[in-house]
Amino acid sequence: MLKHYWEVLIKAAPFGAFLVVAACLALSPHDLSGTWSGSASRYLLGYLCISFAVFGFIRWFLPSKQNLALLACSFLFLLVVAGLMQVLAAIFVLLSCVCLGLLFSHWLGIDSERPQFVLAIIFGATIYTLLVTSLLLEPVHYQFAYIAIFSLPIIFVLYSWRLRSSIFIAVQAQLVCINTELQLVGRKSFFAFVLIFTYLAAYVLFPNVNADENSVHLALWTQLSAKAFFSVDPATQVWSAAPNTFAAIHGVLSLLSGGDAKGALNVLLLLLLLGSIFKLLHWIDIARNEKLALTVLFLTTPLVAFTLVGLQTDLFLALLLCTSCALLIDLLDNFRLNTAVAALFVGSLALSAKLPAVTIAGAILIGVIYACLLHKSYQKWNTKDWLKIFFCLLIAAALAFLPYIRAYIFTGNPVFPLYNTIFESPFFDLYDFKDPRWAKGANFSSFYGLFFESKLFFEAGNNFVGGFQYFLLAPIAFAAIIFLRIKHLGAIVVMALCYLLPIFLSLQYLRYFFAAMPLLVAVMGVLYLLGEKDSAYRKWLTVSFYGTALINLVFMPGVCWVFFNSPFQYLSAKNQQQAILEYLPEQQLNREINAIKSNATVLFALDRSFGANLTGKPIYNTFYANDYKKAINSWTNADDVYNALKGWSVDFVYWDQKQSYSVVHTQRNLVREVLNKYGKPVAQAGQMLAFTVADSPINYKEIFSYSKFTSLVDFRVAGAPQIEDQSIKIGKQDVLSKSISLSAFTAFKYSVEFSCEAVADSFVAHIDFGNDHVYYKLLNCHDGVVSYTETGLIPVGTRESAVALSLRAEQPIRVNKLSLHAY
Repeated sequence: MLKHYWEVLIKAAPFGAFLVVAACLALSPHDLSGTWSGSASRYLLGYLCISFAVFGFIRWFLPSKQNLALLACSFLFLLVVAGLMQVLAAIFVLLSCVCLGLLFSHWLGIDSERPQFVLAIIFGATIYTLLVTSLLLEPVHYQFAYIAIFSLPIIFVLYSWRLRSSIFIAVQAQLVCINTELQLVGRKSFFAFVLIFTYLAAYVLFPNVNADENSVHLALWTQLSAKAFFSVDPATQVWSAAPNTFAAIHGVLSLLSGGDAKGALNVLLLLLLLGSIFKLLHWIDIARNEKLALTVLFLTTPLVAFTLVGLQTDLFLALLLCTSCALLIDLLDNFRLNTAVAALFVGSLALSAKLPAVTIAGAILIGVIYACLLHKSYQKWNTKDWLKIFFCLLIAAALAFLPYIRAYIFTGNPVFPLYNTIFESPFFDLYDFKDPRWAKGANFSSFYGLFFESKLFFEAGNNFVGGFQYFLLAPIAFAAIIFLRIKHLGAIVVMALCYLLPIFLSLQYLRYFFAAMPLLVAVMGVLYLLGEKDSAYRKWLTVSFYGTALINLVFMPGVCWVFFNSPFQYLSAKNQQQAILEYLPEQQLNREINAIKSNATVLFALDRSFGANLTGKPIYNTFYANDYKKAINSWTNADDVYNALKGWSVDFVYWDQKQSYSVVHTQRNLVREVLNKYGKPVAQAGQMLAFTVADSPINYKEIFSYSKFTSLVDFRVAGAPQIEDQSIKIGKQDVLSKSISLSAFTAFKYSVEFSCEAVADSFVAHIDFGNDHVYYKLLNCHDGVVSYTETGLIPVGTRESAVALSLRAEQPIRVNKLSLHAY
């Protein structure tokens, strides 16, 4: 009787969870207008219309090949969004990994009767990753070298008749199997899967605006392309000494394809991850349409879209964690040496990518040992087998510990900059680095907040982006596994908890939980086993999964502030360039500086750290460069700034004209003071300028200068500004402008002095150069007189310009002085 009640309770729980989530959303304040913009909604509607039209066309003209045709359309779209050369490079490297893995297993004598492509990919990827990371600091990273290296295994396999014939037979069998699966799966379910997957793939088009990636991860590709080696410099970038396996993979793939391979790499990882999820679901006896429903449920997790945009290791770790679970379940069912080696290699890849993956590597090692003891496989091994195992362990250990050995050599701290109170590296302060923003405490309130107050636990643009299926459905699925006593699936629960619990206890940061989310979705498949096949329970469970997926999609754009736009907007090269100039002007400016001087030292704008594609040396005012930050914060006058720039041999200084002026920004104002005196603007991207710093003051020619105002005859006037006490009194509706000629000049220096009646008001400094080129500066008021001077670049081809005086205020502002000089 008690078992019956438990069964009824667990069967009702998923539907209850769906209602609980709906109730929590109804009671929580939310504003969808801050999530979906009008343009994003229109692009989504257009995508849906085109998709359904294509679906209808295929269903009408290719009814027997409908799913295959949908797959082909999705692949063609991937070529567009990820780049043809990048996709071909990813396929080429994947094929090379397969061939190298087959050669490795054959040479080592651990291959099976027929090729196992998943194991081969793991073997090949591990060996290649070890090769790349071990030679990362050597000047050997050239495109032609990698083409040769990746081609060799393919040539050897093609040369070997036995391997070639067995591969062809295995590939043919796999293609037949895939075609059969495509024929058997429900057409509507498969269309829903392709619809969601293709839409998500478009998110790789978004510009990567993350500071870490634009200062660390992308820098490796830049250095490999420019210098053929990577340099570890903890003084200018603390994370350069941290594990960078995933960044190295991206760097090599980008070097090989001749462009940023972020899109192709992330889509490839997502496809492999989906394959691993299907492998896990293979151990659960559920229908194909139900597996697709679970896959769609995972894809709609808002963090999936977020991981596709950047180069954080989360997607890579999710793949490794999911793959390791599938391998361990295979080992528990039937221990094979090649599967055990593959599992150990996966653990080494994870540990080489990120320190928190030590729990993954440890769990894999324990799982392999347990499976070996369970099946007593060691009793069958001879001396040769033990030598093979020892050799594979050496490879795994070398890959896993190489980043930490390198960090110890360069910094004295193997996990630099973490736990520096223990290792006391001189390159970082003596404290244990942890971001206090995400240390909320390990309790139910934090667990609830991950899903309903996401902005407190992640750099999200809105709340409700944690993925609601993980809030209640995952715990219910854990209970179902215990109730049904499915011992193999218990390995998934153990692996998920081994990763999640240490993360949650140490830092409640939403993105760090993503790696285990595919496992949690796979576990949810157990809920289907509580009902009979084709029962109403299982049909309604599928409906609840799709309902949860729809809720996730509604809130998905809120996971990142740039998702306010639609990814399809960036199919246009013009829109991509505009986005870079708006969000990441340093990318364009860095390229111009690279052309001027390939090894330049650049001081970045003091609140910006986007120097990944700079081939020279970036200097940041962040914890990335701890000593530089301390020096910058010690500046008290302009002479300190000038002496520091000369002492650091700074070639260029970046200045952000977009930043509004405030008297409290002491360091920024000191830099501006030096640039006004010694700086010469040489390049501009958007509102970001690059200055050289001269040894002597720059002589600017006076265009006009008003230290006293007696009349307004020199200005075009709109409104009713007044002259009072030799000052111009400008009201809310007043605008003054003055036409000038700047055709013979390349730089300007704008100066103004004003006073305000209300400190909340602002004065607008404005010069219209024509052709959509504008200097616009919002100058905040404060008590007393405000004096402001700023130097800028005059656009090429400028003839007539107009200097305008206006304000953003409720109360009038008095302008006491105004001048413009040019160079």
